[in-house]
Amino acid sequence: MKKQTKTIFLPSGSSERFVSFDSFGGAEYFGKTVFLSALCSYPAGYYVFYPAPKRHLAVFCRSGSFEYSSGEESGVLSAGEFALMPAGECQTIKSTERSESMFFLLKPSPSWNFDRHLHSSTEEIELMWQLMEKAFRLNSAALDHAHQKSTLGTLLFDILKEQIHNASDDFSGFRLLLSKLIMTPQADWSVSKMAEFCGVSEPYFFVLCRKYYGSSPYSVLKKIRMEQAKQLLLSTSYPIKNIASLCGYGHQFSFSRSFKQQYGVSPEKFRESQS
Repeated sequence: MKKQTKTIFLPSGSSERFVSFDSFGGAEYFGKTVFLSALCSYPAGYYVFYPAPKRHLAVFCRSGSFEYSSGEESGVLSAGEFALMPAGECQTIKSTERSESMFFLLKPSPSWNFDRHLHSSTEEIELMWQLMEKAFRLNSAALDHAHQKSTLGTLLFDILKEQIHNASDDFSGFRLLLSKLIMTPQADWSVSKMAEFCGVSEPYFFVLCRKYYGSSPYSVLKKIRMEQAKQLLLSTSYPIKNIASLCGYGHQFSFSRSFKQQYGVSPEKFRESQS
């Protein structure tokens, strides 16, 4: 009997951006459970066949659709859905139209729950996509950004694990909010808007912030904005006024005051000390 071999066909116009978390030192969960991940865009005709995969595969469909099979099960993934394919069982994926997806190769572990074809939400998958894009950019950056990598990697893992285990605890919305704040620090965030995003009342949102972050809602938001400001000061030549705006501050004075409270020096002196 002829041995089946791994087959991958990438049509012209395919794009794969691989994301490695090896340098995300604080996100050790990825080092233990994720072997490889990528952001993918394929035209119709993309095809991959793994006859005896050594790793579990999680595929999230962002747009378009994919036909897939895993062992004796088969189906079609549409936007907002994902499939889990266990190691050791034949895996096939084919794009039927221009489609975008994320995939994660997971080291075999009995803790993963394999319900195979699951529903997520387009909002959650979009947040994961944006976080993966940010991770890709940080991997490509010349600077280290160790703290930001650690925070980002941990958030991504938490969301991935939640999707796979289909968790529904009150930390779910809080994790998604942290992801959203990282991606849009310039937005006009208020306590009421953050609480609404989490789907809880304002008083309970204060409880969640204290429980999971050890500080107030405004302190959570400020820390994320200051991390973004530090990155922009290190990696760009933008004027301080522009950086203030990108981090959600309408006035340069209030931004500089917050930055000095956080790091002990003004934004200008911080940039000079790193040059």
